[in-house]
Amino acid sequence: MSVQVEEAPGPMTPTGDPVMAAKLRRPDAPPWTVPRTRLFDRVARAVDGPLTLISAPAGTGKTVLMGSWLDTAPDLPHVWLNVGDAGLSPGVFWSYILAGFGGTGKIPHLAGPTDPDTVERSLLVRLAATLSELPQPLILVLDHAEALARGPVPETVEFLLTHAAPQLRLVVLTRTDPALPLHRYRMDGSLTELRLADLAFDEDETRALLAAHDAHLTDSAASALGAATRGWAAGLRLAARALRRNADPARFLDGSLDGDGDIAGYFGAEVLDAQTPSDRDFLLRTSLVDELPPGLAAALSGRPDADTVLARLAHANTFTTTSATGPRTYGYHPLVREVLRTRLRHEHPDRTAALHRTAARWYADAGRLDEAAHHAANAGDWADAAAHVVADLAVTRLCHGPRAEGYAARFAAMPPDIAGPEAAVVHAALALRTGDTATCGAHLASAERLIHDESGWPLRLCAAALRALHAAATGDRDDMAATACAASAAALLTDATARGLRVPADVVALVRATRAEALLRTGDLSAAADAAAEALDATTLDGARHLHLDCLGRLALVEALRGHLRHATELAHRAEAVIVHKGQSASDLPPAVPLALAWVHTERCDPAAARRHRDRAAAHAGDPICGGVLAAVEARLRHAPGDGPLPRPTPAGGEATLTQRVESWLATASAALADRRFDAARDALERALRLAEPEKLRRPVAESPAALRRFLRHDRRLAERHAWLGAARTGGGYPPRSAGGGAVLVVEPLTEKEREVLRYLSELFSTEEIARTMFVSVNTVKTHVRGVLRKLSATRRNEAVRRARELGLV
Repeated sequence: MSVQVEEAPGPMTPTGDPVMAAKLRRPDAPPWTVPRTRLFDRVARAVDGPLTLISAPAGTGKTVLMGSWLDTAPDLPHVWLNVGDAGLSPGVFWSYILAGFGGTGKIPHLAGPTDPDTVERSLLVRLAATLSELPQPLILVLDHAEALARGPVPETVEFLLTHAAPQLRLVVLTRTDPALPLHRYRMDGSLTELRLADLAFDEDETRALLAAHDAHLTDSAASALGAATRGWAAGLRLAARALRRNADPARFLDGSLDGDGDIAGYFGAEVLDAQTPSDRDFLLRTSLVDELPPGLAAALSGRPDADTVLARLAHANTFTTTSATGPRTYGYHPLVREVLRTRLRHEHPDRTAALHRTAARWYADAGRLDEAAHHAANAGDWADAAAHVVADLAVTRLCHGPRAEGYAARFAAMPPDIAGPEAAVVHAALALRTGDTATCGAHLASAERLIHDESGWPLRLCAAALRALHAAATGDRDDMAATACAASAAALLTDATARGLRVPADVVALVRATRAEALLRTGDLSAAADAAAEALDATTLDGARHLHLDCLGRLALVEALRGHLRHATELAHRAEAVIVHKGQSASDLPPAVPLALAWVHTERCDPAAARRHRDRAAAHAGDPICGGVLAAVEARLRHAPGDGPLPRPTPAGGEATLTQRVESWLATASAALADRRFDAARDALERALRLAEPEKLRRPVAESPAALRRFLRHDRRLAERHAWLGAARTGGGYPPRSAGGGAVLVVEPLTEKEREVLRYLSELFSTEEIARTMFVSVNTVKTHVRGVLRKLSATRRNEAVRRARELGLV
């Protein structure tokens, strides 16, 4: 029930005191309050115990949460006290408490303290005894209880809580932990704590809060705002108010962090200005780094007790939190960190470069060269920044992968005349990222003139890797430049590995992938496959996912060109499964993946599937290799059945592919047939078909001479044994519609979508997995499955898959 303030006799509780009335009044719920059901459940369970602590920084919704929860239980006896500075004086504090208890109608009158500075122990004993005899528990909420972190009051609160159990339930809402023996309550399991991370608004609550402020964003924009604020209620509310004024969502946060911005003003008034001058200076100096591992704060602030200061600030809820990246590592809330950085630039513009330089030295000494490069660049020490990038073997990250833009942005302001081979290598990588191969080549030539045998192996490896990437980008294969450069980089990599030197996995994978591409250009598919497999082995999903997908795609494409269609399909489907598992779209796949599948389906004479994958690949294929294979797929899809073989998309080289071996035996069979050596023709044709059958390689048969295909159709034994060829026996471009002497009949052709669903069924995908992969609803997938079952005269999925395999459909 709500507290009704009544007269509480005694010198410390004057009748009708408006200050007391205000202190004991629970704040009304704001009109924008969002019911937080998931936290209501936690609060309800918490108040079953003696002590609930809701401790978090300003603006996190502590008061609103507790007040709105009490609104859901209007008959629950409770007292609400807005402590403020009342906690500084024991007599005043307990006068308020007694008045609140008296207002519930549950506690008989007790005379209040006579001295504002003390409270008699006997009074607390009588109050505890009275509370203990209540028929049901009573909740005491102490709001804005920061004052309980010091002074004599916490000891008296602890006494009452201990002796009034179990009928007194204490809830403390505070920005700073109270001076209560929290460790003891934690040990016996009687303390429930809600802190900053618990109070953060989730995505649903964020959208509800924005809507309550009449600020309507798309789901993606709302999610981005929630992530940027980390669910901080005050940040979200300030954003909502600005967005209601038609502020640009994309620019709101940047503007609000400036000195006169909403978030900067709120943080300054509620947190920063309340700090001591030394702590305020500490926060500004240490804000230039994203995280503060042990020792770094001391270097930046010049305070040997820096780690102790961080622990104290975290305990005081100043948006300072421990990080999961390492023990005793701290960090600031991202928005707060940006506010601090802005203040540092405005108030101490002369400090910024020196602090970045200090951070760069500390990170370099700690072997964290990526962070060292970042801060050296911010300090304007470009030669040092470039040297850190090279020593970290991170040059390739400037020009390759989804994070290349972010890495390159660090060096956007680097002057072109910075001396040294490291700076030239970095400039070369930046030029390669933008496709400026001429400038890249010039900078590489400059770097190579400065590199000698005594140069460090990281510099030589970075230059060699960039030279290989440059050669690949220029499309130069007349003088085998790409192959030679890739081989040089691979040799340096092998030497470094043999000497036990640490080489990042993404560099290993990229060098090997570049060599695989160079070998593919020469037509040495066997060696290209080995190199691509080595590149794939060097990547992991937990590391550079884009590079892992690129390597899967390249290997799938090489295997498809070799005629290893099953392996190519398996690799492509692995890449697709990664995309589905990570919640990405099909457009995030590298073009080599759909291109490999397009090639597989042309080889299997499935033009509908080939066109579907070709269209996916054509939207993103840009490099010469993919462009050449795509052109070959296009030619095959336009090729009329029986017109004879098409030229291969890669030059001759290396061992013969499976397709070439099949085509060779078909040519032998055709020549023997022309000489009327029928047994020899049948033997050669049988050899060709046995090679082709495991991969369902139909195209060479469909493109073989008409006389050979007639011979195959009229040879009953061969025709029955190789019914998997289907229409390829007549020069058609479609899989078979019957097999096994007509035992299974497809009365109606499968649609393109039904064929795709059938393929996923054969790979044991669930209905939900198929829906995610095809980006359709579960009901749509079920409709396609019913169509497949009907057309294949099957009653179960496994029966349909078995018949589809007999028919060569999968």
